[in-house]
Amino acid sequence: MGDEECGSTDPCNAERHTAENLAEGLRSATESWGILEKVTACVHDNASNVTLANNEYLDWDSSPCYAHTLQLAINDGFKLKPIHHIVAGASRLVSHFHHSTVATQALCQKQVDQTLPDHRLIQYCRTRWNSIYDMFDRTPNQRSPRRTPLSLNQRGGLQRGGLQRPRDHDTTTSLQC
Repeated sequence: MGDEECGSTDPCNAERHTAENLAEGLRSATESWGILEKVTACVHDNASNVTLANNEYLDWDSSPCYAHTLQLAINDGFKLKPIHHIVAGASRLVSHFHHSTVATQALCQKQVDQTLPDHRLIQYCRTRWNSIYDMFDRTPNQRSPRRTPLSLNQRGGLQRGGLQRPRDHDTTTSLQC
């Protein structure tokens, strides 16, 4: 799709994301696609600027995205201290492998040696739906191959034993959708 088709919905557009600018971008895009008169509602995140753009400038029904709203509530739950501690520890572990080529190469070699699938550890991303589940689901499967790369770490980075694993319940099952 070329720039002329995208109008001002181009993510590289330097315009500030004010309600007025968003409304103009949405209006321009829907006009160029020939659907302006057919649009009656817009599903969007919970940002006040896009809500205002729909209600005040476009006279469209404003429909906050259910999945986005649910994700905001889930993210608030992850801020609870015991859960945050576990997520932060797992994130540090995964981050270590993502930033250390030595550790990553050692992990890959251990996967080959143990005839395990060639799986990279998955990093939690706050804006990516279900990424904590993906991180927790993948991390235990790589426990054995992770041990050698962590023991090779002699420069003070991540230390084995610094990650608290939940023992009272199966965290991954709790997060599964």
